[in-house]
Amino acid sequence: VHALTNSIAENGDRGLYATRTQIDVAFLGEEKVTVAAGQFPARKFALRWHPDWPPAHLWVRQADCVFLKLTWSQIDSWYELAELRERNRGLCTPGSEITHS
Repeated sequence: VHALTNSIAENGDRGLYATRTQIDVAFLGEEKVTVAAGQFPARKFALRWHPDWPPAHLWVRQADCVFLKLTWSQIDSWYELAELRERNRGLCTPGSEITHS
């Protein structure tokens, strides 16, 4: 995938400028994932920004590809969806919200 990134450093703290990059993407399958916002059916991908770095793992919700979680062994951090509020689409009262937690 052709992309722009704000940094070519692993943790994004150096070279802070927009630069073109190539991200290799591999689909790894479907599974349930649990994050702070709840449990969701997900699609899992491996992302590789640099050939010398291990791939990051990304989970997105199956239904609409909403971000759920990202882990990467290259840095000591992970990112996950903490809260999700959705407008109800005709299941209950129009305009009501569903909160996953």
